[in-house]
Amino acid sequence: MTTHRRILLEGYTPEEILRLSDEELRAFVFADEPLVFQAGSAQVLGQFQVKEARLVVELAQIDGGGEGILQTLWHLSEHYARSRGLDSVEWNEGVVQPRFRKIEG
Repeated sequence: MTTHRRILLEGYTPEEILRLSDEELRAFVFADEPLVFQAGSAQVLGQFQVKEARLVVELAQIDGGGEGILQTLWHLSEHYARSRGLDSVEWNEGVVQPRFRKIEG
């Protein structure tokens, strides 16, 4: 039997992050500079930006983890973009070419 463990991002659940105000998110997440944050048991180096009508997620490095960090970030990004009326989420992982995925409303 598999036990589902909730992944916290800097101590916050994804639902709590989605409830933060735009001002709080701009101060901590969308600061136009790379940031290192704890996601579950992993340390993540990344940058998050809103450009035009898309959320841009750039992940440079993930140390540790293994409990579903990328899936959690993916779902959180999709929910954030949808809740803010953005058209898509662009993922840039290391040197991988950007991928675009249309958000279905």
